[in-house]
Amino acid sequence: MKCFYSNFLMGLICSGTLFAQETNEMEPAVWECKYDYFALRDTISGETFTTDMMILRIGESTSSFFSQYTFRILDVQAQKADPNNPLLGIIQDLLYDEEYRYYDKNSVLDYIYQNYPEGNMTVQARHEKTVFRYEEPLSPQQWNIIPDSTRQIIDHTCQLATCHYRGRDYRAWFAPDIPVQNGPWKFYGLPGLIMEVYDTDKHHHYQITEISRNADQPVTIYFFPEQKPSTRREVASVLREGMARIAAKNKEKGENPPVYDFMEKDY
Repeated sequence: MKCFYSNFLMGLICSGTLFAQETNEMEPAVWECKYDYFALRDTISGETFTTDMMILRIGESTSSFFSQYTFRILDVQAQKADPNNPLLGIIQDLLYDEEYRYYDKNSVLDYIYQNYPEGNMTVQARHEKTVFRYEEPLSPQQWNIIPDSTRQIIDHTCQLATCHYRGRDYRAWFAPDIPVQNGPWKFYGLPGLIMEVYDTDKHHHYQITEISRNADQPVTIYFFPEQKPSTRREVASVLREGMARIAAKNKEKGENPPVYDFMEKDY
């Protein structure tokens, strides 16, 4: 079972060495938020979870969302590609640090930008040797705010909202005293920062761990060469085909791959 995910994710991640990212600093980050992300990867046993640390940077008009581990490993790889870099030895040593080894098993590979370009959401999804890029309208989920629901999260009084989105039912706790409409992943449109959100099956769960005001790092768009214009459904199809190939190989070895579905189930 572990072999299935190790082979699948390593096939995706190792391809990252081919990508050198270019940057475009959009605007200062008014807020930087860190989230723990938990994803159930075996819906039969209900026991196999993967975890990641996600970063949400929010500016006045745009935001970026990505895995801290994915970002750091790509940055390390870009530095290693320059043999004249005086920090090369230090950076190579980082690859042996536990934090960076952790990346190899668990990291989310997508970058998500809200209100970029204006009125849209841009997603960069990497698979093997290809970076797929697609846009979709930036529109809020159909939230239902629950009256008289309160909960304390990192010293903020939060309120509960629910929605159905692309095949899953979600519960989100948001902080009205942080008046931004952003949240992790593609969640958007509540009158306050989303501090925690999870689907009712508890297959996917984002939980905030840290909030910083006026962060040092700006909201930045990361560009990868030779991006392939695509659609959300095409990316889902490519990922399913890739998983099916690996599952078939594991079956030949007598291994039964775990059963799970993507976060967006409406394909």
